[in-house]
Amino acid sequence: MKKGGVSLKIKRVILASLILIMMISLFLSGCSIFSKKSVPAEEQAADKGEAEEKINEDEIFKQNCKYKPVNENSNIDVWRVMNYLGSLTEREDKRVVSGQFCGHGNEIITNKEWDKFFESVYLKTGKYPGMISIDYEYSKIFTLEELLEGNKKLIEHWENGGLVSINYTARNPFTGGSTRDMSLRGSTLKDLVNPESEHYNKWHERLDVIAKALKDLQDKGVVVLWRPMQEMNGTWFWYSKDEYADVWIDMFNYFKKLEINNLIWVWSVADGRKVIWERYPGDEYVDIVGTNPYSDGVFMDNYNELLKKNKIIAATELGFSHDNARGNKDLMKIINSIRNRYPLCVWHMNWHTWSPNNRHALIDNDNLESFMNDPWIITREEINWRGESKKETK
Repeated sequence: MKKGGVSLKIKRVILASLILIMMISLFLSGCSIFSKKSVPAEEQAADKGEAEEKINEDEIFKQNCKYKPVNENSNIDVWRVMNYLGSLTEREDKRVVSGQFCGHGNEIITNKEWDKFFESVYLKTGKYPGMISIDYEYSKIFTLEELLEGNKKLIEHWENGGLVSINYTARNPFTGGSTRDMSLRGSTLKDLVNPESEHYNKWHERLDVIAKALKDLQDKGVVVLWRPMQEMNGTWFWYSKDEYADVWIDMFNYFKKLEINNLIWVWSVADGRKVIWERYPGDEYVDIVGTNPYSDGVFMDNYNELLKKNKIIAATELGFSHDNARGNKDLMKIINSIRNRYPLCVWHMNWHTWSPNNRHALIDNDNLESFMNDPWIITREEINWRGESKKETK
């Protein structure tokens, strides 16, 4: 009896434990169920309807666009920014976005180029330039971390309503030298796009870094006016060769493969030199064309030639006469020249100051307040591509 009684007691304890475990499980399951916020069917339908309406609005906008990005996978804001810029020529005033270049890589921060050339304009006039630009290379090979540091100021400008342009003046991948090292050591530009070449992997490894920096901007919602390897019609950059278009097309396809879909592709030539159309990648790879005038009279010799492409056009890099720009130039010549001679130009990008005889920055020249308040000039506070886009879809 005693042995059987113990056995019965043990069975009762086990049974009670099982019942307790089941009760706890049911309790926890009930808590989980009741803790979940129940979304009424009406709200779910409304959310779905809003999402579908947004998609439909975007598709309607795309169908009605005059300008279509060459990358068909471009995000909707690329479409909107591009068509905003294209629409500026139809206005009576507020037609030209003001721009200021602020150095290379993270120099916008480390060299205080934001403070010297950008913030200073606001402190003097109460207005910021509408567009900011940096170069992802030129002066050295920047690390990804350094490029991301430079991105911070671009993101800040974008989030405050401005537009962003980035150059990529690549250093010589054949020699490891500067952008102005013209030697290819017996190779050709085609070796950069030939997977069998020893130069292919090195070049694309660098493009991977550039793509990651651009992806950082894409993740923050920033649209980039992407201006790689400019002035290919000159004689001072290593890539100024007839195979240039092959390198551009390869970069375009490579970035597209990497799903970098926040770029507006800008092809810009050196002014004062003949446009070499053999180095033009083709209409299907270029969104915007531009020229880089450096003259006291602000002459754009290639303006009419570039208009033949029927694309948006800009003064993608601008300064006064090289080695004769000592900071006493009249900024009003810029906007007056555009207004009177080049009225289809939709932005200018003043270069920075890099020596006492090359003071091209807005802040370093005369009549800045008159310039920033000119009826044709668009400052950051006046950019409204989101509003313009919504208006166009109605």
